[in-house]
Amino acid sequence: MEAKLPPSGTGPEALPHLDVIDKDTFTWEVNDIFQSIKNEQKDVIDNPGNKTPTEMRLPSALAIALARTREKYVINAEYAELANLADVILSAPEAARVQEGLNKINDRLSQLKKIAKDQPNHQLPPELAAERSSLRSQRKLEVAKILPWNHKLRDLIDTVAGVVPREEVENWIEKAMQGAGGTARKAVAGMGSEVAVARLARQVYGSDKVRLGTQAEDAKGTDMVITTHDGREVAIDIKTGGNIDDLGSRQKEVAISQNQIEGFDVREDQKRELEQRIRTAIE
Repeated sequence: MEAKLPPSGTGPEALPHLDVIDKDTFTWEVNDIFQSIKNEQKDVIDNPGNKTPTEMRLPSALAIALARTREKYVINAEYAELANLADVILSAPEAARVQEGLNKINDRLSQLKKIAKDQPNHQLPPELAAERSSLRSQRKLEVAKILPWNHKLRDLIDTVAGVVPREEVENWIEKAMQGAGGTARKAVAGMGSEVAVARLARQVYGSDKVRLGTQAEDAKGTDMVITTHDGREVAIDIKTGGNIDDLGSRQKEVAISQNQIEGFDVREDQKRELEQRIRTAIE
C-alpha cells in the first residue's frame, strides 16, 4: 500500500489563526516535526510489535512515522498555519515522487513537440501521436494529485513571506523531500513567484481586493483574483515559466521570471514593470 497525498479539500480551515506570525514559531515547529519523524521511525524499528492494525498496512517504518507525526501535528494542531506547515512537510515525500513522474512526462512531451516541428505539417506519425495523447492524459492525472500539495505550499509561503527567508523555506522542503533539492527549489520557486505577484498586487490594490486562487480555480488556470474598483473580479493566470502544451485560457496573464524576484517579493527595480503588467491584465 503506497502513501498518498492528502485529498483535495482537506486542511486546517476550521482552526483558529495565529495572532502573530514570527520566524521562531515556525522554526521551532519545523524542528519538532522532523524530530518526531526521527523518533517515531526509531520506535517502529525498535518495537515492531507496537504497530496498530492500520500501521501494519503501511509500507515502511518511515510511512508509519509520517502517519504518527501527522496525527500529532496536523490532526491535533491548535492553529491553522501550523497545521498547514506540518501537512506540507509530511506530504513532501509523496509530492516529490509525483513530481518526478511529472518531470518524465514533461520531458517526453517536449521531445515529441520537437519531433513534430520537423514533420510535414507538424503532424506526428500515428504511433507518436497516440503516445502524446496518452501522456497528456497521464499528465492531467498527476497534476491533479500534486495540486493540493502545491496549494498548501503556496499558502505556507504566503504566510511566512517577509518573515522567514526563502532559503530557509527551501531547506525545509528539501529536508522533507529527503534530499531532492532540485525538486524542492523548483516547487518553492514556482509557488513563491505566485506569492510575489500577489504581494505586489496587494500593495497596489489593497489586501482586501487581492486573493490567491482556490484549487478549483487553479485547475481552470486562475492563480490570482483581483476585485477592481467597479466590483469586477478578474481572474489572473500567473506565468512563471514554460508550460507544456499550454493551450491557453480565458484568464488574463501576468508573466514573471525568477530574475525579477528577490526572496518572495518582486525586486524593487522590477516593480514598475510588473505593476503595469497587472494593470494591463485587468483592463
